[in-house]
Amino acid sequence: SLDANGDKRDDTELSFVVGLTRDLGKGFSARVDYTYTNRDSNVTTAGGLKPYQYDRNVFGVRLIYSF
Repeated sequence: SLDANGDKRDDTELSFVVGLTRDLGKGFSARVDYTYTNRDSNVTTAGGLKPYQYDRNVFGVRLIYSF
């Protein structure tokens, strides 16, 4: 696709994920994880904004039951 200037779209995404899981016993475990995403795009709106360029940080906490 093309941006507002007629340039071909060029996107790059870099993600990094790290997590720890701990056994709680009786089939339960807990997990904590973190995901970092860096997204870069050459798409620019007519107003000069770059809607597809961002950094994202996501933290997660999970309780897992396995049977």
